[in-house]
Amino acid sequence: MVVAVKGDAMELNKEQIAKLEEIYKKTETFFNQIKDSLGRGFDYRGFKILNTKPAYMPPLFFIGYQPGGSAEHWKEECRTKSYKTWPRTNGYAQESWPLAAQVRWMFEMFPKKLEQSVGLNAIFIRAANARCYRKSLDRNLRACIENFCLTRVGEIIEVINPKRIVVFGFETLSLFGSGESYPPNGKGKILTRTGEIANRKVIAMLHPTGAWRYISKLDQDLIRDCVLAFVDLPHAA
Repeated sequence: MVVAVKGDAMELNKEQIAKLEEIYKKTETFFNQIKDSLGRGFDYRGFKILNTKPAYMPPLFFIGYQPGGSAEHWKEECRTKSYKTWPRTNGYAQESWPLAAQVRWMFEMFPKKLEQSVGLNAIFIRAANARCYRKSLDRNLRACIENFCLTRVGEIIEVINPKRIVVFGFETLSLFGSGESYPPNGKGKILTRTGEIANRKVIAMLHPTGAWRYISKLDQDLIRDCVLAFVDLPHAA
């Protein structure tokens, strides 16, 4: 069943587009400055900021930890120069990656809201996974990367002005602060947390493609319902 809910995202104006374009230019400059320090396995992977076409006041704004992708993926982006700007489509609504499939399940009753969503990565530099990123790069370099990227995330949020923010993974939320549990399941397990990013209230969940492999279907349903309640969409009681 599809549920109709009022409140559409709007097109960005020229000034807002110019601000996003400037963020992309700054990120490319930053990447070129640090790529020789990244070492083998990172220098060719590049970066990715937005996973969707941007919009003003989208109903949903997703924040993931970091873009993945293989060397072949990055080479294709270099060939097409697609990393220089945002996608023309919505990855969460249309792509086949596991995270996108889980997000579509969570918002299956609200396809229009999902199609209008905007999403990005908290850390723009590509890595095979977060563990590889932490293990391969020294603390000072990671601090430099995170300081640059998290500042840009705040700037993007200010430009886009999303209605509700959903964070994938507690590790992602921890980049911005610890947050508070909201609420535990019947056995005391923390499934979602709330926190603040760019002075806005957010909800974070156990990562849909990592931690969800180890929790029950009942807990997955509870996470979905907690998120839907937080973003003011109809949900199970």
